[in-house]
Amino acid sequence: MRPAHPGRPLLLALALCLGCQRASSAAPPGAADAPACAPLSAAAAAEPSQPLPPLDLTLGAPGEPAPADEIAFSHKAHAGDCRIPCLACHVYATTSPVAGIPSGRKCMGCHKFVAKEKPGVRILAARVKAEQPLRWRRVFTLPDFIYFSHRAHLRSKAKLECKDCHGDIAAEKVVRQETPFTMGRCLTCHEQKKAPRDCTTCHR
Repeated sequence: MRPAHPGRPLLLALALCLGCQRASSAAPPGAADAPACAPLSAAAAAEPSQPLPPLDLTLGAPGEPAPADEIAFSHKAHAGDCRIPCLACHVYATTSPVAGIPSGRKCMGCHKFVAKEKPGVRILAARVKAEQPLRWRRVFTLPDFIYFSHRAHLRSKAKLECKDCHGDIAAEKVVRQETPFTMGRCLTCHEQKKAPRDCTTCHR
């Protein structure tokens, strides 16, 4: 599953982001949450004609983390509607044990053009300007005595996909660990994929 070119997912994501714009007031009722991934017009990219209300936001010292989950992030909007590949944001998944999460500066690479008037994006921009990292609550967890490597799974001959373990994240606004990562589930998968099943594979 290693991409043919290391930078290709990122370039694809940037291209998609630059064209991904949420539905405007012209959208039909009930479609406010559905992003319209259409080319960004010059008018949409321009600053709002009316000043935006001030943000109710406390900015601490540079380097001080923001409150956890301060921004309502939607995987459905990004991975689902705008089809941004998982590896465009979780860039370490094929090269290290952890998948990693994008920094605020990486998010602003797209959002300095896209949906910049929305409250969540304005908070993001303020945190990045103040040099305060975003903080998120962990959703998927494993016990400390388990060793798991994203790299090993994504580069395996089994050709695993993110959704095989995490579920259909692209359809979820709020991500939940709906299926527990149990020993039985992992062993069943290893047996089906003819992967190693000795104890030291996962317990080190």
